[in-house]
Amino acid sequence: MKTIQNFTTLVAIFTIALIAVSCDNSADGINGLAKDQESQSAKIVNLTVLVNDTFEGKFLYKIEIFDTNPAESTAVLLKSGVGSRDLFFTSNVSVSEFQKTIFVRQTDPAKNQLVKSIDVSTLTGNIKVDFSK
Repeated sequence: MKTIQNFTTLVAIFTIALIAVSCDNSADGINGLAKDQESQSAKIVNLTVLVNDTFEGKFLYKIEIFDTNPAESTAVLLKSGVGSRDLFFTSNVSVSEFQKTIFVRQTDPAKNQLVKSIDVSTLTGNIKVDFSK
């Protein structure tokens, strides 16, 4: 009986030691950051989008924010939402400090799309994107 207790204790100690060794306590494991992300900083871009409302406020327009031109297959959607004549789309978008341009796309109820590029390389503060101009 004592042999079984010793064996069980030994297995328990071995299991705890194995779990402790397999834990990742390195700095790049903290908060899920990868090594290449440690040196990159993000900045927050505060966007307000005014749609080109040709339907007199009766419909919502889809607004999407991309990291590159949405016509490219590699474009990554950063944020999306809706807006209208009376409801501005507002959002805080996190972009890499090395990001120079973001793209804003408006899609109307008839599926027509307008795209504007926004230079974010030197911007601080709020950005107003006006599709009506």
